[in-house]
Amino acid sequence: MCGRKPNFFNNRKSGTSGFGSAHYIVKGTQVIQCLPNSELAYHVRSNVYTASALKNLSSNPNNCTIGIEMTHPDWTGKPDATTYKTTVELAASLLKTYGLK
Repeated sequence: MCGRKPNFFNNRKSGTSGFGSAHYIVKGTQVIQCLPNSELAYHVRSNVYTASALKNLSSNPNNCTIGIEMTHPDWTGKPDATTYKTTVELAASLLKTYGLK
């Protein structure tokens, strides 16, 4: 990921600099699964959740969501077209797998 050390998630597993993880990382056409979909990842963080979010997503969205991180080639933070396309395909596949399409 641009601007991040290669072991970004590995360095955050102890929580000393915050937590961070995701189920998938997408770069171009490559999809790397970092965690099983059934395992909690620390990819969503907010100090406040709306009543609707708490009702629909439980006390913490990390409990019931799958995290996908996209790499980006520069500091704009925008993925390239290939990474975006691969991420859309991954998301569509996950929606189908879990009957959410």
